[in-house]
Order: sequence, then structure tokens, then C-alpha cells
Amino acid sequence: MEELISFVPLGFCFVFDNAKIHTSAKLEEILQESNYSCIRNAPYSPEMSPVEYIFHEIKQELKEFGILDSKEQMIKNLQQSIEKRRDYNLCNYYSHCEKLCIKEITKFESQYPNIRLFE
Repeated sequence: MEELISFVPLGFCFVFDNAKIHTSAKLEEILQESNYSCIRNAPYSPEMSPVEYIFHEIKQELKEFGILDSKEQMIKNLQQSIEKRRDYNLCNYYSHCEKLCIKEITKFESQYPNIRLFE
């Protein structure tokens, strides 16, 4: 894990769902020691995670390819699908999730005026 983090720019913020691997104490410790921020999505809220939108599109496209003759063909189709999404709409995914998060934060803070999530 430490080796992977060495490639991540300083100031980067990790966004995690609640998968078991993302909730380990060791991961939390490594991130804190490396001075990275970590945001945990609310349980069962995949709509707040940009990668879920990307996975959905890729899975839909793979279904459209139909029955495959080989593992190699499946890998080729997967690579093509991922490559198509490399840049063109990543900003849109993040923008969409950011709007959802702001909406939820605003709703929470209006319901609980004495609690501020961010200053």
C-alpha cells in the first residue's frame, strides 16, 4: 500500500465506500501517516461515488457485446470500453457526484443547524 501511495499527488483525497478492505485500521493508519484525506461515503450510497457510474456504463457495454468466444475477446472488449472512458466524461461523473454531495450536506445542515460538517 505504501508503494501505491507514493504515486498519489500530495493533497489528494481518497473517497471510499464501506467495503471491508476500505475500512481496515491499517489503511487508515497509512493514510494518516502519509497526510492524505479520506472521505467515507454513507453506507449504501453508490450514487455518491463516480466510479459506480463508470462501472455501470462499462457493464452495460459489455452486455451489448453479447456472448464471447474466448477470455481474450472478453479482455479486448473490456479494454476498449475502459479506453473510451479514459478522459471524455470523468469530469462529468465527478461534477454530478459533487452536486449530490453538496445537496446532501446542505440538507443535513438545515436539519441540524448546530452541527457544521465543514467550515
